Amino acid sequence: MRKNRFLEIIGLFFFMLVFFTPRSFEFLPVVSSVYYKLFPVQCVVLLFAVILSATCSFKNLKNIVTLGAFIYLLSGLIIVVFHGGDYKIFIRSAVHLTAVLMIVSYELRKKDNCLIEFAAWFFNILLAVNLVLLVLKPEGISSLLTFSEDMAFKQLDRVSFLEVDNRLSLPVIIAISSSFMMPDKRISKVLRVVSLVIGGATNILTMSGTGIGSFFVLLCYVVFIHNSKLRDKLINMKTLLVAYFGCTMLIVYAGMIPPLRNIIQNVLHKDITFSGRTFIWEMCIKMIARHPVAGYGNFDSGWIIKWNGIMRNAHNLFFDILIQGGIILLAGYLVFLLTVFFAASDKENKKSRLILVMLFCLFVVMLCESFLDNNYIFLAYSLALVIKYKYPDKKDIFKLLKKRFKTKAR
Repeated sequence: MRKNRFLEIIGLFFFMLVFFTPRSFEFLPVVSSVYYKLFPVQCVVLLFAVILSATCSFKNLKNIVTLGAFIYLLSGLIIVVFHGGDYKIFIRSAVHLTAVLMIVSYELRKKDNCLIEFAAWFFNILLAVNLVLLVLKPEGISSLLTFSEDMAFKQLDRVSFLEVDNRLSLPVIIAISSSFMMPDKRISKVLRVVSLVIGGATNILTMSGTGIGSFFVLLCYVVFIHNSKLRDKLINMKTLLVAYFGCTMLIVYAGMIPPLRNIIQNVLHKDITFSGRTFIWEMCIKMIARHPVAGYGNFDSGWIIKWNGIMRNAHNLFFDILIQGGIILLAGYLVFLLTVFFAASDKENKKSRLILVMLFCLFVVMLCESFLDNNYIFLAYSLALVIKYKYPDKKDIFKLLKKRFKTKAR
């Protein structure tokens, strides 16, 4: 039994390292060549995932999220064919999504919590290393510097150990959420506190506005609501949709509200246009209006919007989807999202509320960022299956035994 557990941990470590490789590896001379050869390895992992799923007659994939992922990938394929686009980009995205979903659903089906525990430790350790290096090397491991054609404007992105600043909020949210999904043991409670400290410090050092906002929401939930009777009343699809709509309105109209304008400018030290995002969104709306049905075709992260002489993406998930694939791709993605949220919704499961809040926090981040093909997002969507494959605690086991005894007595 211990040998099987050890092999499982080794397998999960390889999977996590292959699909969640620290971004700094791209810039370190010793490992950069390995970083650029990851995709063939990811394809091998996908093949391994298929073999694992075949051993249980693909029962791990008989869930609504798998159906949603298939519909989303099908809509993406339609866009590629329609535009005669880059098939390599589509294949890469399909491999990432399918491999992550298959591995996660296979592991969760075993109901032994190994995946959740390993993910919590893995991401918290990487974030801890990232935090230490952020303190020791504030300039980062490397930087991505882009100039406009006339050299009048530049865009500078700091690359820390794990990711660029704007993407660090994703592993932070997953690390905290997976820590609170772990069984209630003493070591788990310690890890939860550590993850909150590391996550908060990371967001403060990077000064990501949406990162700080999403962390604050998650912090309030796990500290005040997660174990409270208010959980079931406050956290559901309706309240989260209303809250998300409110966040959208506040971000769009923040400049018109004096207190919010002061916080953005004086506390967060951000300009009222969110570093030019409001101008980019205006350009997005005009572009979408010209090609609303099928968009402009698939391309890496939507780098088609030219602002201040530099090519940029939409800095908003749904704008990015509409620009790349129009209503067709948006419809496929929304079906995928509905299946994810449907799988995550369970009034009788405490973890359900945590997963819904985790997804809400991720979408708060994606109000100002675009992560269409992103393994952290795919992992978060796959974790919705925790509810379907929940590992029963002792109380649940006793309930099941009582039901069986009653059935036999009848």
